[in-house]
Amino acid sequence: YYTSTGQVDEHGKFKVGVPTGVSLTKDQEITVTQTETNKKPTSKTVKVVPSQADGLKKPTEKVWVDNDKKLSPSEQKSVKDKVEELNKKDNQKPTVTVGDNGETTVVFPDGSQATIPGNELVQEKRAKVRNQRQSLHIRKVRKLLVQERKVQRFSVAFPGGKTATGQVDEHGKFKVGVPTGVSLTKDQEITVTQTETNKKPTSKTVKVV
Repeated sequence: YYTSTGQVDEHGKFKVGVPTGVSLTKDQEITVTQTETNKKPTSKTVKVVPSQADGLKKPTEKVWVDNDKKLSPSEQKSVKDKVEELNKKDNQKPTVTVGDNGETTVVFPDGSQATIPGNELVQEKRAKVRNQRQSLHIRKVRKLLVQERKVQRFSVAFPGGKTATGQVDEHGKFKVGVPTGVSLTKDQEITVTQTETNKKPTSKTVKVV
């Protein structure tokens, strides 16, 4: 079996690393043996409990910053406050340290810690402006396309002289009902004519399927 050794610190606490190849699960039992000079070793079996770092929570919204490589003190504080508020429990707050690039280290009361990459917490304002411009452009293009489709109309000429008209929808598709008294058969030909603003009408003969 695997073992790991450590030393009690000035606060009466100790910690050891989990050996390579060892995977612990909740409630799994491990044995802790304490040795002291001139005393018999004492052993105790304890159950594994999740560390507080296992429950790390990350903000869902990023902090907008001027330079994501060099955060200002106020920007660092914004990140710190968000992470701290999310991970406090029963008025116990973790120790949160935010680096220049937004990388954040969170140390919990139980001594466990976790690190959040800066790109998960901050985003440059220049990227925000760029995204807004791209979004505006896309909306304009979509609006123009929809407007263009709205002026696209068509008519269908059925055998016997009857016709039906319709309009292209926002997906570029159209449909019409078959006029009363008209009976269509497979491979029968009908004529579809499309009209657009400032364009000549275009017609096409298609077969019924």
